[in-house]
Amino acid sequence: MLFGAGGAVATPWLLDRAVFVGAHLEFVQRDPPDEVETFWVERPGGVALEGWFFPARGVRGPAPTILYFHGNAELIDNNIGLAESYAAAGYHVILAEYRGYGRSTGEPDIAALPNDARAFYDRLAAMPEVDRNRIVVLGRSLGGAAAGAVMAERAPCAVVLEQTFTNLADMVSAAGFPRFLAGDSLDTLGALEAYTGPVLVSHGRTDDVIPFAHGRRLAEAAADRNQGHHRFAEFSGRHNPMAPFPEIREVVLDFLGETRCGPGAGS
Repeated sequence: MLFGAGGAVATPWLLDRAVFVGAHLEFVQRDPPDEVETFWVERPGGVALEGWFFPARGVRGPAPTILYFHGNAELIDNNIGLAESYAAAGYHVILAEYRGYGRSTGEPDIAALPNDARAFYDRLAAMPEVDRNRIVVLGRSLGGAAAGAVMAERAPCAVVLEQTFTNLADMVSAAGFPRFLAGDSLDTLGALEAYTGPVLVSHGRTDDVIPFAHGRRLAEAAADRNQGHHRFAEFSGRHNPMAPFPEIREVVLDFLGETRCGPGAGS
């Protein structure tokens, strides 16, 4: 859930608490696989954000890379299988953690999320293993807002938005609170107006956390403003899970295969 009941969004601090539910759950640590490189993205104020780098299997030289921002109420530790699956398909995968989640330091902060997301993008774009012309940003749920922040000010090869809300103001309003409490925070819908690369939007028709209408609006914005390839994939699932992961993965891989962003496309 992105929001609780009562006065959960009465102040910026409580808004942070309401949005970043996963930071307040019990942390069950998992060790990354042996081939995974752990690294840290240093942020102002002594904050360190953890990232995991999964190398593409059977690939020599720079490879296309998926920068993955997970959803709420989960951690990078919960997405090992997802990363391994995309690595097996020829992509490097970066799992990015939020501040205050897992081993990352600091406190969850809506205002800091966009710059944190862009810092991860900049870090991986400088890695020699990464083909910086083929970076794909993939965000699920809350992670879609992080992907939107990257999309707005960087030039990823493609963007994938899974079960993502249009902007925080729409979510606040739907919860019965004034829109001004959210300001212009986490505005993925607005970010689409500045991005002209390929966009895949997927959403569950019976999503019980982020209504299907959010996905449809994002897809319409991509179709209206985007000059590149775009697609809207509907699934018959709820938010958790939206659909079996293999089905979603195949849609993503098929979409990226139609662009210049996948393995074999060249730089």
